[in-house]
Amino acid sequence: MDRWTEIRTALHVARLGTITESARALGVHRATVVRHIHTLEEELGGPLFERRPKGYLPTEIGLQLLRVAEATEQHFLELKRSANMRQSEIAGEITITSIAVLAPALMPAIAEYQRRHPLVSIRYLADKKLLKLEYGEADIAIRAGSEPSMADHTVRKMSVISFALYAHRDYLVRRGEFKGLEDIPNHAFVTTLSDGPGPAFYAWIAKHVPEKCIVFRGQQERIIDDALFHAIGISFFPVARAKMYPELVQVLPSDREWDIPVWLVTHNDTGYSRRVTEFLKVLDEFKPDFSFATAEALVKSGAKD
Repeated sequence: MDRWTEIRTALHVARLGTITESARALGVHRATVVRHIHTLEEELGGPLFERRPKGYLPTEIGLQLLRVAEATEQHFLELKRSANMRQSEIAGEITITSIAVLAPALMPAIAEYQRRHPLVSIRYLADKKLLKLEYGEADIAIRAGSEPSMADHTVRKMSVISFALYAHRDYLVRRGEFKGLEDIPNHAFVTTLSDGPGPAFYAWIAKHVPEKCIVFRGQQERIIDDALFHAIGISFFPVARAKMYPELVQVLPSDREWDIPVWLVTHNDTGYSRRVTEFLKVLDEFKPDFSFATAEALVKSGAKD
């Protein structure tokens, strides 16, 4: 018989004062409680309780045993709390793969996650090639553009970056109001120099804007934005960011065809680990704003290998 079980039985009798109540609390038969008490009394060489009208009262030997039992119980409870705390702690490493330009939007969520789980080490891999989650190269991928389609992966949309055509107000003063698609030949446009994969709205420009109306081409998105802000021509710009610049005037409504969705990708083998699920919770709380990332970089983050 486990000695602690017998001592615990005696502790219940001392606290509750009756065999019946102790048996009910312990979920055992009355005979089991009596047997435990008798076993302890035989081993200790004396009675543990005196039977009184108000119930069972501990003898001197019983009191000494109860002090030991209470101390043992307290130590056990502290050990249990400590074990539960260790089990609730999240430790180890989590790897996020994306591109460097998305880091500013993600950093507030990363910082909060690290504050909540200081035992977790975070790796942010800004790699141009898509790391393979199924091979353990990363735990979480953040990609943009067309929806990733991969077996054994969970993909969900984090946000959508909407774009529209904008002109600087100085440009409109100089060239006049943009009256719609029929007015395209009367205006100047700014677009990309790259022939590689890019945002859908640059394909829209290539389709609708005559070559003679394109007055500036830039190799990088930031250069194109600079041309827009210097009133060189009309260009695409994120709708959310444009609200910060009153000098920019939207000349065409945004079109869903021009949207750039941002996707969160996890692999089914690792996506349900506590490290990953807790990070996803923090992302849901913070809702990162990717509108400050350039469209070109966003699309490249979802490009194929």
